[in-house]
Amino acid sequence: MAGDLKPGTDCKLTRMAIRKGWKIPNDVKETLPEKLMAIIDNEYVVERDKIAAAKTLVAMEGQNQADDHLIHKDERIDSGQSTEATAMTIKVVYEESECPKLP
Repeated sequence: MAGDLKPGTDCKLTRMAIRKGWKIPNDVKETLPEKLMAIIDNEYVVERDKIAAAKTLVAMEGQNQADDHLIHKDERIDSGQSTEATAMTIKVVYEESECPKLP
């Protein structure tokens, strides 16, 4: 069938496209998970190719989460909020003559 993924090779190429940030057309992004699931669910596909399809799905989800994180971070920057957790430790040192006397 035209447009179907070839197990193994196409999954590897798709993961490379995700990792390297290649532009993937929106129509491909929308149909890709369904095509990957078809590979995973196909009883005639060898286990190695099913794993390759699953790795590709995981890579897609990971990239989606990374993209969402950057969008959220940009929104916080634009609104003047901090983007990273910050912590500060303050150490107060008294000169001996300034030390409070304990009762």
